[in-house]
Amino acid sequence: MTPLWPEDPEIVLEPASRISNGDRANITLLQMGTHSGTHVDPPAHFFDGTATIDRVDLGLLCGPAYVAQLNATDRIGREHLDAAKIPPGVRRLLLKTTNSDKNLLSNRDFQEKYVSLSPEGARWVVDRGVQLIGIDYLSVEAFNYAKQDTHRVLLGNRLVILEGIDLSQIESGPYNLFCLPLKLSRGDGAPARAVLVEDL
Repeated sequence: MTPLWPEDPEIVLEPASRISNGDRANITLLQMGTHSGTHVDPPAHFFDGTATIDRVDLGLLCGPAYVAQLNATDRIGREHLDAAKIPPGVRRLLLKTTNSDKNLLSNRDFQEKYVSLSPEGARWVVDRGVQLIGIDYLSVEAFNYAKQDTHRVLLGNRLVILEGIDLSQIESGPYNLFCLPLKLSRGDGAPARAVLVEDL
Protein backbone atom coordinates (compact mmCIF):
# COMPACT_ATOMS: atom_id res chain seq x y z
CA MET A 1 0.00 0.00 0.00
CA THR A 2 1.29 3.46 -0.89
CA PRO A 3 1.86 6.15 1.74
CA LEU A 4 -0.67 8.96 1.84
CA TRP A 5 -0.27 12.67 2.40
CA PRO A 6 -1.54 13.57 5.88
CA GLU A 7 -5.24 14.54 5.83
CA ASP A 8 -5.74 13.06 2.33
CA PRO A 9 -8.62 10.58 2.03
CA GLU A 10 -7.80 6.97 2.78
CA ILE A 11 -7.71 4.53 -0.10
CA VAL A 12 -10.66 2.16 0.22
CA LEU A 13 -11.03 -1.12 -1.67
CA GLU A 14 -14.07 -3.16 -0.76
CA PRO A 15 -16.26 -5.73 -2.51
CA ALA A 16 -19.35 -4.38 -4.24
CA SER A 17 -20.39 -7.76 -5.65
CA ARG A 18 -18.87 -11.24 -5.53
CA ILE A 19 -19.58 -14.39 -7.51
CA SER A 20 -19.05 -16.36 -4.30
CA ASN A 21 -22.05 -14.50 -2.85
CA GLY A 22 -24.26 -15.35 -5.80
CA ASP A 23 -23.61 -12.15 -7.76
CA ARG A 24 -23.11 -12.25 -11.55
CA ALA A 25 -19.60 -10.76 -11.47
CA ASN A 26 -16.80 -9.62 -9.18
CA ILE A 27 -16.83 -5.82 -8.79
CA THR A 28 -14.86 -3.78 -6.29
CA LEU A 29 -15.55 -0.30 -4.96
CA LEU A 30 -12.48 1.96 -5.18
CA GLN A 31 -12.41 5.23 -3.25
CA MET A 32 -9.38 7.51 -3.13
CA GLY A 33 -8.22 11.10 -3.34
CA THR A 34 -7.15 12.60 -6.64
CA HIS A 35 -3.58 13.02 -5.34
CA SER A 36 -3.04 9.50 -4.06
CA GLY A 37 -0.01 7.43 -5.03
CA THR A 38 1.60 8.27 -8.36
CA HIS A 39 -0.39 11.24 -9.60
CA VAL A 40 -0.38 14.32 -11.81
CA ASP A 41 -0.93 17.91 -10.66
CA PRO A 42 -2.36 20.20 -13.37
CA PRO A 43 -2.38 23.99 -12.94
CA ALA A 44 -5.93 23.80 -11.51
CA HIS A 45 -4.51 22.16 -8.38
CA PHE A 46 -3.54 25.64 -7.17
CA PHE A 47 -5.14 28.09 -9.62
CA ASP A 48 -8.87 28.28 -10.28
CA GLY A 49 -9.82 28.81 -13.92
CA THR A 50 -6.70 27.09 -15.29
CA ALA A 51 -6.22 23.71 -16.98
CA THR A 52 -7.81 20.77 -15.19
CA ILE A 53 -6.51 17.22 -15.59
CA ASP A 54 -8.90 16.43 -18.45
CA ARG A 55 -7.53 19.44 -20.35
CA VAL A 56 -3.85 18.60 -20.02
CA ASP A 57 -2.29 17.77 -23.39
CA LEU A 58 -1.17 14.15 -23.41
CA GLY A 59 1.75 15.36 -25.52
CA LEU A 60 3.16 16.88 -22.32
CA LEU A 61 2.84 13.58 -20.49
CA CYS A 62 4.29 11.27 -23.11
CA GLY A 63 7.61 11.57 -24.90
CA PRO A 64 11.36 11.89 -24.31
CA ALA A 65 12.30 12.42 -20.67
CA TYR A 66 15.47 12.72 -18.64
CA VAL A 67 16.05 11.22 -15.19
CA ALA A 68 18.52 13.31 -13.18
CA GLN A 69 20.28 11.90 -10.12
CA LEU A 70 20.62 14.64 -7.51
CA ASN A 71 22.79 14.79 -4.41
CA ALA A 72 20.61 17.17 -2.38
CA THR A 73 19.81 15.97 1.13
CA ASP A 74 16.99 18.42 1.88
CA ARG A 75 15.76 20.82 -0.79
CA ILE A 76 16.88 20.86 -4.39
CA GLY A 77 18.25 24.24 -5.39
CA ARG A 78 19.77 25.71 -8.51
CA GLU A 79 23.22 24.49 -7.50
CA HIS A 80 22.04 20.88 -7.38
CA LEU A 81 20.34 21.13 -10.76
CA ASP A 82 23.43 22.75 -12.30
CA ALA A 83 25.63 19.99 -10.86
CA ALA A 84 23.39 17.28 -12.34
CA LYS A 85 24.49 18.30 -15.86
CA ILE A 86 20.99 18.03 -17.29
CA PRO A 87 21.19 18.25 -21.09
CA PRO A 88 19.80 21.41 -22.70
CA GLY A 89 16.37 21.13 -24.27
CA VAL A 90 14.92 18.62 -21.78
CA ARG A 91 11.13 19.09 -21.61
CA ARG A 92 10.26 16.26 -19.22
CA LEU A 93 12.54 16.13 -16.19
CA LEU A 94 12.32 13.49 -13.47
CA LEU A 95 14.25 14.06 -10.25
CA LYS A 96 15.77 11.00 -8.60
CA THR A 97 16.86 11.73 -5.05
CA THR A 98 17.75 9.93 -1.84
CA ASN A 99 13.99 9.42 -1.50
CA SER A 100 14.53 6.54 -3.93
CA ASP A 101 17.66 5.29 -2.16
CA LYS A 102 15.66 5.12 1.08
CA ASN A 103 12.65 3.51 -0.65
CA LEU A 104 10.32 6.03 0.98
CA LEU A 105 7.44 5.09 -1.32
CA SER A 106 7.62 1.51 -0.02
CA ASN A 107 6.97 2.68 3.54
CA ARG A 108 3.24 2.83 4.33
CA ASP A 109 3.91 5.52 6.95
CA PHE A 110 4.20 9.05 5.62
CA GLN A 111 7.70 10.50 6.00
CA GLU A 112 7.88 14.20 6.87
CA LYS A 113 11.57 14.39 5.95
CA TYR A 114 12.08 13.90 2.24
CA VAL A 115 13.96 15.66 -0.52
CA SER A 116 11.86 18.33 -2.24
CA LEU A 117 12.31 21.11 -4.79
CA SER A 118 12.94 24.62 -3.50
CA PRO A 119 11.20 27.63 -5.07
CA GLU A 120 14.58 28.67 -6.51
CA GLY A 121 14.96 25.21 -8.01
CA ALA A 122 11.47 25.53 -9.44
CA ARG A 123 12.42 28.81 -11.11
CA TRP A 124 15.49 27.09 -12.61
CA VAL A 125 13.15 24.46 -14.05
CA VAL A 126 10.87 27.13 -15.52
CA ASP A 127 13.80 29.11 -16.94
CA ARG A 128 15.08 25.96 -18.67
CA GLY A 129 11.79 25.50 -20.52
CA VAL A 130 10.83 22.26 -18.79
CA GLN A 131 7.13 21.44 -19.26
CA LEU A 132 6.78 18.43 -16.96
CA ILE A 133 8.65 17.94 -13.69
CA GLY A 134 8.53 14.76 -11.64
CA ILE A 135 9.87 13.70 -8.24
CA ASP A 136 10.22 10.47 -6.29
CA TYR A 137 7.96 11.22 -3.33
CA LEU A 138 4.44 12.49 -2.78
CA SER A 139 5.17 16.17 -3.33
CA VAL A 140 7.67 18.53 -4.95
CA GLU A 141 6.96 20.83 -1.98
CA ALA A 142 8.62 20.52 1.41
CA PHE A 143 6.31 19.25 4.16
CA ASN A 144 4.55 21.99 6.15
CA TYR A 145 5.84 24.72 3.83
CA ALA A 146 2.76 26.92 4.16
CA LYS A 147 3.37 29.29 1.24
CA GLN A 148 3.44 26.45 -1.32
CA ASP A 149 5.80 28.57 -3.44
CA THR A 150 7.26 25.64 -5.37
CA HIS A 151 3.84 24.52 -6.59
CA ARG A 152 2.87 28.10 -7.38
CA VAL A 153 6.02 28.77 -9.40
CA LEU A 154 5.59 25.58 -11.44
CA LEU A 155 1.83 25.51 -11.91
CA GLY A 156 1.66 29.27 -12.33
CA ASN A 157 3.88 28.82 -15.38
CA ARG A 158 1.63 26.05 -16.73
CA LEU A 159 3.96 23.17 -16.00
CA VAL A 160 2.56 19.77 -15.13
CA ILE A 161 3.85 17.99 -12.01
CA LEU A 162 4.24 14.24 -11.67
CA GLU A 163 4.56 13.16 -8.04
CA GLY A 164 5.05 9.84 -6.30
CA ILE A 165 7.08 8.17 -9.07
CA ASP A 166 9.11 5.09 -8.19
CA LEU A 167 12.62 5.65 -9.53
CA SER A 168 14.35 3.26 -7.15
CA GLN A 169 15.41 0.89 -9.95
CA ILE A 170 16.05 3.59 -12.57
CA GLU A 171 19.46 4.92 -13.56
CA SER A 172 19.97 8.53 -14.60
CA GLY A 173 19.77 9.24 -18.31
CA PRO A 174 17.33 9.54 -21.22
CA TYR A 175 14.10 7.56 -21.47
CA ASN A 176 10.68 7.70 -23.05
CA LEU A 177 7.95 8.56 -20.56
CA PHE A 178 4.38 7.32 -20.90
CA CYS A 179 2.22 8.89 -18.20
CA LEU A 180 -1.54 8.43 -18.41
CA PRO A 181 -3.65 10.00 -15.63
CA LEU A 182 -7.31 9.15 -15.17
CA LYS A 183 -9.39 11.53 -17.27
CA LEU A 184 -11.48 13.08 -14.51
CA SER A 185 -13.80 15.84 -15.64
CA ARG A 186 -12.64 19.17 -14.16
CA GLY A 187 -10.15 17.25 -12.01
CA ASP A 188 -7.63 19.08 -9.82
CA GLY A 189 -5.36 16.06 -10.22
CA ALA A 190 -5.53 12.34 -10.96
CA PRO A 191 -3.78 9.08 -10.16
CA ALA A 192 -1.61 7.99 -13.08
CA ARG A 193 0.28 5.04 -14.47
CA ALA A 194 3.77 6.27 -15.37
CA VAL A 195 6.18 4.04 -17.28
CA LEU A 196 9.73 4.71 -18.44
CA VAL A 197 11.06 2.92 -21.52
CA GLU A 198 14.71 2.96 -22.50
CA ASP A 199 15.53 4.28 -25.95
CA LEU A 200 15.78 1.38 -28.39
